[in-house]
This record gives sequence, structure tokens and C-alpha cells, in this order.
Amino acid sequence: MDTSLSERPGNHGSPLSFKTSDKIKRRVRDVVPSAVDAEGSVSDEIDSVWRQAKRGLETVKEAVNQTRESVADSTDAIITYTKENPVKALIISAGIGALVWSLFRGLVAPQNTER
Repeated sequence: MDTSLSERPGNHGSPLSFKTSDKIKRRVRDVVPSAVDAEGSVSDEIDSVWRQAKRGLETVKEAVNQTRESVADSTDAIITYTKENPVKALIISAGIGALVWSLFRGLVAPQNTER
């Protein structure tokens, strides 16, 4: 393979060097706008995800506030019912306690006392 001095890539004055340089410049010109567009696209996607996350957080905050208000209303209703009907409230709470106790006892396996 006989390569003359003017065709070697290291020779900066060679036609091959100029062709390679021009190809690289064209390629850079082609790639840079794509990279800039990609950066903008990624930035837009990040903004979109951020907006969706903020909306989701606001939805969760609203749900927590509604639940808090609902619990407060229920608590007030229970207190009012208990003050107006103390005997019924005591019987209901005793029944619920007995039910929970029997469920708990049924879930816990009885211990075998035989040896």
C-alpha cells in the first residue's frame, strides 16, 4: 500500500485532512441542533412531570383535609350521641368490646396444656 505524504491523515495540509475536517464540521452542525432540541424536549418533560407531581400533591392534601374534617364531624356526632344517650352508648361500646375480644381470642390459637 503506497500512501503518499499528501494522503496521510497527520499531514494537515493534505486534501484528506481537509475532507475529514469538513465531514466533522458538517456532522457537528447536524448534531448540535438535534442536541439542543433534545435538551428542550427533556426540559419540557421534566416540567410536565413536575406539574403533575404538584397536582398530585394538591389532590392528596385535599383528601387529607376532607378526611380530617370528616373524622372531626364523626367525633362530634359520637360525643353528642353519648351525651344524649349515655346508657345506649355504654351498651353499644360494651358489645363492640366483647365482639373485638372474641375475634381476638379466636385468632390466637389456644395453647395445648397437655405435656
